[in-house]
Amino acid sequence: MGIKSGKDENQTCKVSKDESLHQVLMDAMCAYGFVMDQSLTVYEVIKGKDAKIVNWLEDVIGKNAKDLLTSKLFSLLSNVVDRCFTEKTLQVVEFPLHDAIEIEPYFKATILPFDEDKVLCVICDITNYIKENQLLINSKLEAEEEVQRKTIYFTNMTHEIRTPLNAITGFADLLVVDDDPEMQKQYVEIIKNNSNMLMELINGILDLSRLESGKTDMNFIKVDMDEFINEIYQIHLAMIPKGVKLEVEKPEETVFFNTDRNRLMEVMFNFLSNAIKHTQKGIIKIIMKLTGEKLILVVKDTGSGIPAEKQDLVFERFAKADEAIQGTGLGLPICRAIVHRLGGEIFLDSVVGQGSTFTASFPFNQ
Repeated sequence: MGIKSGKDENQTCKVSKDESLHQVLMDAMCAYGFVMDQSLTVYEVIKGKDAKIVNWLEDVIGKNAKDLLTSKLFSLLSNVVDRCFTEKTLQVVEFPLHDAIEIEPYFKATILPFDEDKVLCVICDITNYIKENQLLINSKLEAEEEVQRKTIYFTNMTHEIRTPLNAITGFADLLVVDDDPEMQKQYVEIIKNNSNMLMELINGILDLSRLESGKTDMNFIKVDMDEFINEIYQIHLAMIPKGVKLEVEKPEETVFFNTDRNRLMEVMFNFLSNAIKHTQKGIIKIIMKLTGEKLILVVKDTGSGIPAEKQDLVFERFAKADEAIQGTGLGLPICRAIVHRLGGEIFLDSVVGQGSTFTASFPFNQ
């Protein structure tokens, strides 16, 4: 909402009373003109051709705006009209017809001195202008947020790539100057580990970029989900730490699901990898269930849990709930991208000290 005033000579000139000129002006502006006194009692209405305004404003001659408008809007227009009488200058105000800005319609009132005791209030519907302006503002904000996201992404990516690269180059230099065979073995192992980490990181970045851009094809096939869950269980059974039990919960009946088997397997592997890293005792459970028209896949653990303030970040690139635990920070963002490409949704429920539950939900028709 804005109010503007000016003291230009052209603005201080009183409007001609020539009715035909008034009509031409209203027609050109597609506007309504209301001649009113300082108390906002209406004496004349001039309707422009193609002017759009609510119908009840046409039958207002002899009525006071106080009986037609909300108290908030009446107070606003009353103050502007008072200023017009006092300063003898053109005044402009934009306002919604109702108290809430988002409720249509939205108008612009231009108020001019008309006579010693009257003003001409020209009202135009600017709803479309307000909408378009808001769209431009929103587009600008989205563009700025996208630039900020990309800047953070490239900064983080540079940092993550530089870390293993520094280790590789540093220990490669030591390998040349240190003749101790035992130390050389350690250097080679460190170089190998960081090379693998770097390759995993680069592959993850490329894979995530392809997924988010939609350039990765999904190979949908009919998958026996009972066999699928059993395979995941058998693969990870040997990876479970001592003191942790791996359990499976699934329907007794055979379930077939049309999906990309390899990509869905990747999601479950990442869920389980995350659970194994953060669980030293208790249970990690793989769950498959059918709820209504949804197929639900869950990995639930009794691990360290994720603080509430970090839960919104775990699906962001390079974000880690615990920086001390090794990883690229791309596993869960890749999971989110895959699940979305498969038409599903991904959720996290976690309590510090009690564990985390990662859920992927997909539309399912028997």
